[in-house]
Amino acid sequence: ILIADESVSALDAPLRKDILALLDRLRRKRKFGLLFISHDLEVVAEWADSVLIMDSGRIVERGEAGHILRHPKSEMGKKLVAARQFTR
Repeated sequence: ILIADESVSALDAPLRKDILALLDRLRRKRKFGLLFISHDLEVVAEWADSVLIMDSGRIVERGEAGHILRHPKSEMGKKLVAARQFTR
């Protein structure tokens, strides 16, 4: 498993896309898990299969990324996705 904590947050958009594509290719080729930690919900919506939403160190929601980001049930999930539209 590779843990990537805010690994692309400081990069410009084109480089961020290239690095995420590289991580995805490596993950598929080498067959390892990728734990991607991010506050950038647009990146999460595009790249994640599943998500966990945490509040004060506790998991408050988990599931398929597209579903959770479109229909959050927890208060923290609702706060995170407020004013955003996710199409995935």
